[in-house]
Amino acid sequence: MENDINTPSASNKDIGMATRSNNEKRIDKASASNTGKEIEAASSSNVLKDLADGIARFKPGKCPEHCIYEVPRSLRSIEPKAYTPQVVSLGPAHCGHEELVSMEKQKLRYLAEFMDGKKVTLDDLVTIVQKNEMEIRGCYNFNHSSDDFVKMILLDAVFVIEFLLQFFNLFCEEVPILPEPRMMFGLQVDLILLENQLPYFILEKIYEKTYSDPEIQASLTFPELVAFYFGHYYRISQRPKVNSVGIKHFTDFLRYVMLNESLETLPRRPCTIKLKYSATMLHKAGLKFEATENSCVLDINFVNGVLKMPRFEVNQSFEYVTRNLMAYEQCHYPYSTYICNYFMLMDHLINTEEDVDLLVKVGVIDNWLGNNGMVADLINRLCEQISEFFTCYHDLCVDLNAYYENRCNHRKATLKLVYFSNLWRGTGTVAAAVLLILTLIQTVCSIMSLLGPKQLI
Repeated sequence: MENDINTPSASNKDIGMATRSNNEKRIDKASASNTGKEIEAASSSNVLKDLADGIARFKPGKCPEHCIYEVPRSLRSIEPKAYTPQVVSLGPAHCGHEELVSMEKQKLRYLAEFMDGKKVTLDDLVTIVQKNEMEIRGCYNFNHSSDDFVKMILLDAVFVIEFLLQFFNLFCEEVPILPEPRMMFGLQVDLILLENQLPYFILEKIYEKTYSDPEIQASLTFPELVAFYFGHYYRISQRPKVNSVGIKHFTDFLRYVMLNESLETLPRRPCTIKLKYSATMLHKAGLKFEATENSCVLDINFVNGVLKMPRFEVNQSFEYVTRNLMAYEQCHYPYSTYICNYFMLMDHLINTEEDVDLLVKVGVIDNWLGNNGMVADLINRLCEQISEFFTCYHDLCVDLNAYYENRCNHRKATLKLVYFSNLWRGTGTVAAAVLLILTLIQTVCSIMSLLGPKQLI
């Protein structure tokens, strides 16, 4: 009897436990479902926030002025050393690289020298960088913590300014604390490298703040100081007319002064350079090359069979500087690649060592590498992987192609080459012509005397 009585009770317990278990499962499922929805909602919210922040950065008028780029892999792979600093790291791209750490002590030394005797305090300089931090960050595509970033920019900026001042003092009979002479060449190149740049505006702000006191006013403005330094290495005016508002960094500065404010007068065509004939081929057709002293690389004129071109120097730093200028145009001025256009034209004019021989002879190229074959190879490699959408030399190429294809020019050139290639040959040609004429006259006179007056009548 007891077993019969207890059986329903146990069954009820089992049912109750099963019910509670099912309820708990339903609650767990509901809770899990709610949790999943919350996670999904939170994730969706984060995605929306990230996208909204990203869109806000690129609204018209709010887009950061990104102007200091990583060199595209397609260009870097051709000549990696041309884009990598050898002595000093400036900015975030190469910061902390082991081979450049030794210059960090020199930066602190230059900071101490820069502050010496100035009324501006270290706190003033830090404040300048902090106030402009977001604008500075917009120039790069790197992320650093705020404190590290401000410290890096300040040390690098002061190093650059003090180095330029010390270089100027070198020519004012003062004793500078410049790096070792063996480092000077590396620094000259490092200051132009595209990845190794500081925003021009922060350098100028620090310089102007430091020398705003009339008692210690600098003898040069910052653009003049920069031009003074680079003018010793490149064919630019040491007092250029520079609108500092438009200058992005030193690579941009050098491009600006090399183009010499000629951008507004240059016609551009949406096509590529199509010059069919090299320098020696054009020369054999009678074309003359003439070097000019104009520092603007775009000042190329073709008039009356004479191609006037600015002189340019090929030295140890030429390839590095040129490659970085061209890389900068590819990244920042893809539709105004004037430097690229110029070297595309040179690439078409120069195919062999003979072409360089000719251009060196007429003074268009100053070759300090010693071997003209090396220059030909260098010029031919500069334009690898360079894109060209517009050119300012379309009309010039049309005129040069037409000149070569004119047969009269070939005949005149052949006549000059064969009979008047130098003074002695020209004198001999004239003497032979005079002798031939005199002989002809004498022959005619002899015939006339033999025939007599009656027979001639």
